[in-house]
Amino acid sequence: MDFHNYKNNFNNNFMIGIIVNPYAGRGMSLKKLPYIKEYLDEKKLKYEIAITEDKEKGKEKFYEFLEKYERIVFVGGDGTLNNSIQIEKRIDKIIGMIPTGSGNDFIRGLYEKKLNFKEYMEKAFFGKEKYVDAGILEKENIKIFFLNGCGFGIDSETAIKSEELRIFKGILRYLISLLVVLKNFKPIYVKIKTENFEYEGKITLLAFGNGKYIGGGFKLTPFANPFDGKIDFSIIKDLSKFKILKELPKAISGKHIYEPYSIYKNFENSFEI
Repeated sequence: MDFHNYKNNFNNNFMIGIIVNPYAGRGMSLKKLPYIKEYLDEKKLKYEIAITEDKEKGKEKFYEFLEKYERIVFVGGDGTLNNSIQIEKRIDKIIGMIPTGSGNDFIRGLYEKKLNFKEYMEKAFFGKEKYVDAGILEKENIKIFFLNGCGFGIDSETAIKSEELRIFKGILRYLISLLVVLKNFKPIYVKIKTENFEYEGKITLLAFGNGKYIGGGFKLTPFANPFDGKIDFSIIKDLSKFKILKELPKAISGKHIYEPYSIYKNFENSFEI
């Protein structure tokens, strides 16, 4: 998959397909849409905008745009992008992203600094293509693609709960969800096997990261690089609820990986869990 990165000359003969998630960021996408249209008209770019009603419509529109346009730009959050790529089709077009979601962890990890909205538009519409890695989670006949990360344990339970608490944004939403989940949380038992690493036991969480951030700003995989051909993973062993709360600031900053309860690795090939 190609993803935008650097400014480049753009061929105005191309039309751009734009997929807007109207629910991302509590309606932030729709609020920003007039500015996006103004920017596109000012640059004299040709475009088609699709405002999607739900996840399935977003996926269908992405599939359609892959047949029609050389560049497709998403206006939404991590979920908007991740949901759309769950298709059995080679993605060989340039993909841009204007982040308007609650967390925006994937975009946060792509750049060294936070950009303003105009800069995000410039990257999305004029950025030079650059290949990024993608992870694949497989179980029997189920195949799930991810660009940023995936997790097991308290991380995944918190992510599910955060979908119910959309009134909050960013890391605050994740923190509140974590506190709710923690009350009844029990560690999970895992077996992990790669070519040169094995682990078996109870854990608090297991996070796989193609990007550095998750949950609106937690650096669970602080050295992950979406361009290096590797997936990083972070294991936090079985901790008490009190210890989880005490060590939380380290998980936000990425310093948890230096603690004895943590294991941090990266790998290039497949693994079993």
